[in-house]
Amino acid sequence: PPVTSANASVLDGTRINRDWTPNAGFSNVMILAKETDAIMAEPVQGSTYAVGETIDDAEVIYKGSATSFIHSGLNNNTTYNYKIYTINNDYYSTSIDATAATNDAEGCTFDLDLGEDINVCGGSSVLLNTNLVVEPYGDTLTIYFSTLDNPDFAALDKVYMHAGVKLVGGTSWDYVIGNWGDDDGVGLMTQHDANTWKMTLIPIVYFGFPVESNLLEINLSFRNFDGTLTANNPDTNEDYYVDMSVIPPVASHSNLTIDFIQTQITDILWSNGQTNSAISVSEAGEYSVIASDIFGCLAKDTVNVGIHPLPYVELGDDQTVCSDTEIILDAGEFEEYLWSNDTITQTNTITESGTYGVTVTDEFGCTGFDIVILNFIDYPVANFSYEFTNDLEVYFSDSSENALDYFWDFNGDDVIDSNTAGDVSYTYSEIGQFAASLTVSNQCSEDVYSHIIYVLDIETNEISKISIYPNPVSEMLNIELSNVKSNVQIQLFSIDGKLVFDKKYGNEDLYTIDVSNYCAGMYNLVLTIGEIKSENKIIIN
Repeated sequence: PPVTSANASVLDGTRINRDWTPNAGFSNVMILAKETDAIMAEPVQGSTYAVGETIDDAEVIYKGSATSFIHSGLNNNTTYNYKIYTINNDYYSTSIDATAATNDAEGCTFDLDLGEDINVCGGSSVLLNTNLVVEPYGDTLTIYFSTLDNPDFAALDKVYMHAGVKLVGGTSWDYVIGNWGDDDGVGLMTQHDANTWKMTLIPIVYFGFPVESNLLEINLSFRNFDGTLTANNPDTNEDYYVDMSVIPPVASHSNLTIDFIQTQITDILWSNGQTNSAISVSEAGEYSVIASDIFGCLAKDTVNVGIHPLPYVELGDDQTVCSDTEIILDAGEFEEYLWSNDTITQTNTITESGTYGVTVTDEFGCTGFDIVILNFIDYPVANFSYEFTNDLEVYFSDSSENALDYFWDFNGDDVIDSNTAGDVSYTYSEIGQFAASLTVSNQCSEDVYSHIIYVLDIETNEISKISIYPNPVSEMLNIELSNVKSNVQIQLFSIDGKLVFDKKYGNEDLYTIDVSNYCAGMYNLVLTIGEIKSENKIIIN
């Protein structure tokens, strides 16, 4: 009996889909096809025909037990005629005819897109990827094995698939996968349901046969974990097999169910001669790729690649400058700028200490970055106070500001006696009057502070602690002495050396002089305490 129904429908410009409903008792069919004209030929009863063979001018395009078949590699906008027959031991039913015409309006069935043009910044190469998988590397086969005919397998928690391939020119069991009797995981299947186990594989990857080989069959045997139970074809007691010479593949027994996903892409060719799905390029230029599928459809795409160095930006060395200056940072000529203080111009004027960075962008969209540390410092100020700790030893307390380097001259001979930063002690070698000075410096400048030190005995040193205030003065000048046991003479000289005040006092602690009638200017105040003289500058205003 013939099939109960048969249809032909166009898929695109190179493919027509054939599907049919077989007779319930006879599943094997044969399809003839012919371009443009109707098929007049009929198969000879009792004769065997192979796929690719012609009967008169009609070609045998399919033999098998599937329920659909895609006729591919066809000419665009062309009518194709078909006859489908049920086969029983090389005897053929009457035919069911169908016709369909290809239509290229839909174009290719796959997408080839290399994306936008690429600018690579600071790299040596870039990957161009078609995101296509070329057959047979993507052909995926899922094998479902039913244990219903093998009740001993029902209680198993592990089922192994022992498999090999038959290639053109090879044997039935080449490239075998599985170690019989070993529970090592090689060929271990996954349980699909209570009575079914499955394994999904890519044949060329799983078995590892050469890509140029022509795969005819996958031969299979199933076992328990140690190989003491074996499941073979219950009809022939031979190995199961999957016929891979037809698309879709056909299993040798109903215990096997096959899901097959065929990779459509057959070829990829880049403009530099490479044939991989993705290539790495290290030179700038235009790159194109052409891909073809199993239906004869071609697609092409082109991308321009630019490989650029990262833009070089140099802000210079870290700097320390004086507080009354400013620093202008220049990032150089680029398309865009973004500084760490949100400035977006080529130059940036800085007046405060901190770490400053800039990101620059060139005409290719590549970015570069640099940072610099800037330190603004105040001018140094020298200052110190002192006190006697022993007869000849003086302790100097440093109160300088912004000082980096110290130069102490304790006796006024212009020779550096110490470079100590901060407080320092010095022991004089004799009694006398010394001009002690401190010079401090930093990157900006230097400053000097001097003071006359009277080195006497310890008692006299205590006496010489003098406090004169206010200074400048306009009315009453106070002179405060401590521990004075001798008479005190106070003299006031004008700037030109004229004596304008001269008076002797007893040993008091506080002396007051009315200077309101003196002319404004600088005066020299001389205190004589016993054998000791102290000179001090005052200003009358």
